[in-house]
Amino acid sequence: STQSRSSAASDVYKRQTQVPGDLHSLLQDMDVDIEEFIKLTEELLTISRLSLTGENVPTSDLSILNLVTETLNRIDCDKLVLIKASDFSLNANQTLMERALANIVNNAVKYAHKKIHISILKNQRMNRIRIEDDGPGIPENERLLILKPFYRIDKSRNRNTGGFGLGLAIANMVVKHTKGQLQITNSQLGGACIELSWSTNEQSAVN
Repeated sequence: STQSRSSAASDVYKRQTQVPGDLHSLLQDMDVDIEEFIKLTEELLTISRLSLTGENVPTSDLSILNLVTETLNRIDCDKLVLIKASDFSLNANQTLMERALANIVNNAVKYAHKKIHISILKNQRMNRIRIEDDGPGIPENERLLILKPFYRIDKSRNRNTGGFGLGLAIANMVVKHTKGQLQITNSQLGGACIELSWSTNEQSAVN
């Protein structure tokens, strides 16, 4: 891939030459920029895929417990704790749901101080995935705006955290595509709570 070739070239240059400190730092920054550009391209392709009128996105019945568990294992962060692990079935595109869930969890990882709690909940009316953190939270007047592509909350999300303001926007689009809802509220941990919910009239539960 373009990313791997660019990173490899940068690594070879660093090993074969005596790189001054400032230049070494610049090369590291370039590696980060390349990774961010590749990620941006992937995110824009995801948006295009979801936005194309009449596109038939393939779906299958997914175990949400498996999806969440695999996502948490891939991200592998000590802050993450699955505190409630029910299961339900969701008819969705697996790749898109994995991207949506990873975007939300990675967002929490960026801003949480010490704790991120993930819950999978179900009852007779609703199935839910809840991600809560102890970070700075999201102001109420910006909770709808942050679901729009490229919107960022400058005072709590600066250049050090990276990103293009696409992660939650894409997650919202994916969840809507599955006839679900994404809501942002206050977390009991003191930060943000992002909840994905689906009516059981739309999705059947796993027994």
